[in-house]
Amino acid sequence: MIKGILIALICTLISCSGVEYPEKLTSNIAFENASNIDLNWKAEPNYNSCIISFNPIPGATSYTLNSENIVLDVIPSRDYKDGRLTREMKSLESNKEYTVFLSAFSGGDKKDLDTKLTFKTKDIRENPPKYPPVAYLEKRNSNSAEVSFILEAGMHYKAWWVDKNVTPIKVTTKEGSVSETKTETIQITGLNPNYEYEIHILHGYKENEWGEESAKVTIPKFDGVDASVNFTLKEDGSFTITNYSEGNQIYLIDKNLEYFFTVGSEGKLSFDKLPPLTRLEFYAISLNGDTVTAYSNRQSILTPIKVEEKISQNEIVLFWPEEKDTIYDTSLTFTPIEGRNYPSVVVNDVSSSDGVSKLVISNLVSNTSYDISIKAKTLDGSVSTWSKTIKTPSYEGIYRYTSGVPGVRDIFEVEVKSRASGKYPYEILITENDSGYDGTNHRIAPLVEDEISSFISFNDTSQDYMKAYIWNNKKWNTTTLSPTSWKPDSEKIIGDYMESQVISKANGMSLTTQTIFEFKVVDNNSVLVFSNKGIGKNSVFVNLGLFKNPLAISKDDQYIYVLERRGK
Repeated sequence: MIKGILIALICTLISCSGVEYPEKLTSNIAFENASNIDLNWKAEPNYNSCIISFNPIPGATSYTLNSENIVLDVIPSRDYKDGRLTREMKSLESNKEYTVFLSAFSGGDKKDLDTKLTFKTKDIRENPPKYPPVAYLEKRNSNSAEVSFILEAGMHYKAWWVDKNVTPIKVTTKEGSVSETKTETIQITGLNPNYEYEIHILHGYKENEWGEESAKVTIPKFDGVDASVNFTLKEDGSFTITNYSEGNQIYLIDKNLEYFFTVGSEGKLSFDKLPPLTRLEFYAISLNGDTVTAYSNRQSILTPIKVEEKISQNEIVLFWPEEKDTIYDTSLTFTPIEGRNYPSVVVNDVSSSDGVSKLVISNLVSNTSYDISIKAKTLDGSVSTWSKTIKTPSYEGIYRYTSGVPGVRDIFEVEVKSRASGKYPYEILITENDSGYDGTNHRIAPLVEDEISSFISFNDTSQDYMKAYIWNNKKWNTTTLSPTSWKPDSEKIIGDYMESQVISKANGMSLTTQTIFEFKVVDNNSVLVFSNKGIGKNSVFVNLGLFKNPLAISKDDQYIYVLERRGK
């Protein structure tokens, strides 16, 4: 609890420019007359918080709530709800009276309003607790035991246990109180290792005014093994459990007995059924049949946000419900394939709109696994971590372009296959449905993988890539003139982009042809953009003889063909 002067949460002032409100007024004249405005402000106090609402001041862009010259809270004009500005003041003391004043700001102008609001927070001790304290066995030794239980700040407790194994029967009691929320531990000594014991615990907000029900903890017989299970829990939900009897069943249970997990000695908590950004405390129990033989220490964790995913080959978009007063840190890593070039990944800042927070990660490479984590940090400094490995889909499949021109250039159809290693992400082969199919599924990309420095005779067909080059020339060359020789010149492969250049000799000239295969997602559909044109000094002679796309919208697009994926 906050002692003395309330330490408020001071937020960065946020401009309201670009945001539309039903009664948005920006007149400086209206702001000057703010003192005459009826705020009609109200307070709805709770135990440790209070909701403040009031009518907006024309022209004001933000407000501050003040008490005893201390700024309690900053209210941006975007906190507009149902025609009023509404703000929840948190971390207040229970059963305490507060008087607050309001100041309004417009640009650099400030107006202290001649009005105040007094409210009193509820007394958390008005009603005795109707539930027993959360209690559990911490440790059972041969002649002693430790029992722990949770108490809220200002609570009193009364514990007692009965030893029926002595004459006369012995009843031991212990009472106490705590000034802050904590785990209280009672050590019970003088126990017989062969006997079972039972301890009862009551709690209440006032001394000698106890809750309706006591917690009951059974202290089992000592079996010669320390009864404490060792439990560790990390912020990402991974855990390890040791020091439990082999063959026993292990459960993880939260302190409020709402969530149960059947687990092994190690693993990771499933957050699917847990509320987001909620502080939970778990402990482990070891069961032999229906008998609890050991308990662990408790571990605390802040549950992560609940994320939905929209995944394509080159982009991942993550959504989750917007959480106020939360800061996010994001990270992305992946393991590159040796020899392969990757573009720089773009991880945008988290944005929020209409109650939804969004993270867009773009410029990704298809068929690649990315490790993504989102750390959410709340105002009290607590951190939760959402993490997942997401693999982008592959561009594998059959792609087709249809020109509508009869002959070998009517249908251009290829099969795309992914590669698990090497610098090329995919290989592209001609299918039987291509109009120019000659009985061979020629691989046209990569055309050549070997290092070749000398020119190759056009009539040489000793290698598959030579046959593929001849097929490609017949497919796109509309003249009867063929090269006499050729050789690969250069290439550029980055992510899902593959470019190669080939130098051909014809009529005594050196002609350079640039071929590009680039995979993209257009309107949620996978496409292969194929480009084939002459470049460099003698490009005009190359392009005169190349087939032009009859479906091109402009002259600049006449050497570009878009192949659409079929069946996926």
